[in-house]
Amino acid sequence: MNRLYFLVFFFVWCFACSVEGMNGIIPRNKESRTKRLIKGIKKKYKGFTERYRKSLHLKDEDIIGAYSMQAYYFFDKNIEHMFKWRLFYNFCKKSPSPCNYFKLRKEFKKIYEGSTFTLKKYVSEVNIIYNQFIKEYSTVRFNVDLKKNHIANLSYTPNLTTQIMKSLTSLINDQLMENELKNPTWKLSFNYLTGTKLLTITVPSAVPGLNFFIYYYITTFKYYYSKLFGTLGNIYFRFQGSIKKHNVGYFSIERRYERKT
Repeated sequence: MNRLYFLVFFFVWCFACSVEGMNGIIPRNKESRTKRLIKGIKKKYKGFTERYRKSLHLKDEDIIGAYSMQAYYFFDKNIEHMFKWRLFYNFCKKSPSPCNYFKLRKEFKKIYEGSTFTLKKYVSEVNIIYNQFIKEYSTVRFNVDLKKNHIANLSYTPNLTTQIMKSLTSLINDQLMENELKNPTWKLSFNYLTGTKLLTITVPSAVPGLNFFIYYYITTFKYYYSKLFGTLGNIYFRFQGSIKKHNVGYFSIERRYERKT
């Protein structure tokens, strides 16, 4: 019995010592973690304010120059479906006789969404135009000059309307050629929440019967990380008359230095 009392007393004593030891250690660890947390917050805040200040002071004059871009485009099934439907609808809408929207939708689904093979589906002007479009927008390297008054000159602006019309002169009405496109532009915009500026290059484009826009977005700094732009930017696609932009790829951009001759 005395031995049992001794073991119980010894267990209680060890437990009390361990609790006392923990009470002495926990506050110090807690204080250390708090200090590390505060130190980390101060470091991030300093980096944010530095980025904020340098980006805020970035001016249009700092962006003007010659650049080289490497772009990678990808268009999923959703984009393909919307692209073909808009072409299909526009071709019918511009014909002499008015078309019924729901009748067109039904016909479109039958031709382009069915699993059965039809010659009409694969040799139609809609498929030919879309296939030519994705052939041109795959992986491309080109030059871009950002000039004053937000003018952007791109070395790669495929004239798909002219190319496609050469093979579709008997299928497409000449009225669909009437696509007057604006020149490409660029602009800088500042995000007050993230403290960074964004370079946006807007390229109006078209195929017979359909206008659209290609947007190039990339984060821009002023002497931050020893480079002007972020590593990669995003490419967006928007149909004319639509608000939604679809992410269709990414790109890189770097300063281009012309060789002196």
